[in-house]
Amino acid sequence: MGRFPLKRLIERFYPLVIAVVAALGAHHLNLRFESDKYSNQLSSTINVSAILMGFLGTAQAMLLTFNSKTFRGIRGNKRLWALLLSYFRWALLASLALCVFSLILFSIDVKRFAEWQFENFKVDTVLMPCWIALSTFAFLTFYRVVKVIFGLLNDPSVGTGQ
Repeated sequence: MGRFPLKRLIERFYPLVIAVVAALGAHHLNLRFESDKYSNQLSSTINVSAILMGFLGTAQAMLLTFNSKTFRGIRGNKRLWALLLSYFRWALLASLALCVFSLILFSIDVKRFAEWQFENFKVDTVLMPCWIALSTFAFLTFYRVVKVIFGLLNDPSVGTGQ
């Protein structure tokens, strides 16, 4: 497979692939927001995505202070370092997008979604699948970063300066 082994290719794209599959599944099942759960779902999502962004910022700051032999090697490999930073960037952007999307939905009455229609396209048929896709993508990109961080922390020389 050349420069990108299959494992790294899967690691790079699985959050997006699973998010698209989740959205398609939600659309196929015709999932929609329910009036009685709507506010709580979005409020919880906003809180969780804000917590994820805070953790990601802290984790990135921690990452920059690591001074192990393994970590110096990662920083020395421009491609690997860029990939690692892109994982953080995507996780942060995904959490931010989820938070903003949820804030926008939170400010609109769910009953009005059913009224919005453009020709043969009903807006309420795609809002839940979009929200599920964003949620799935945000959580999986966050998981990917956490997995990488714990992998680096598992290195016995992390923090020893060796």
